[in-house]
Amino acid sequence: MGITLIIFGVVYVILCAHVTKSSYDIDFDLHKIIKLNDVSIENNIGFYKITMDNYHDNVLIIQIVDPNGNMLDHKKIKTEMSVNYFDLVYNGEYVMKITNLDKTKTKIDVGKINLGIVYYSMIIIISGIAFVLIPCFDILKVYKIAHPEEKI
Repeated sequence: MGITLIIFGVVYVILCAHVTKSSYDIDFDLHKIIKLNDVSIENNIGFYKITMDNYHDNVLIIQIVDPNGNMLDHKKIKTEMSVNYFDLVYNGEYVMKITNLDKTKTKIDVGKINLGIVYYSMIIIISGIAFVLIPCFDILKVYKIAHPEEKI
């Protein structure tokens, strides 16, 4: 029963998770602006994955700005691949400002995921794990640890 619930929860995430993703292959001089249009905040979280070709100690500066002009995320990326997340707080257009100090070719995946689906599947998976672990603890309660008698 527990393993069935775990498998059902994983399949539920794979089939029902609505991930909206856009990919960009960017070869730019210094600055680039990507606009995330029509973002609704129905329990969503945003993400971006950055991959740099021919990585040689490149520095990429990323800023996420919400529709009110507030900076939600500011990262200095110094690795070949990076994945970061940010909260979608307001409805409207979010802007990703990218500054590439080394002018290398960069691939950027930007998107959002609905967390409501993830919460339901998480509950199903945790209950499946509980159904697997509780009988194991009951079996372990039967065994007693033998302590050798101390001779004085």
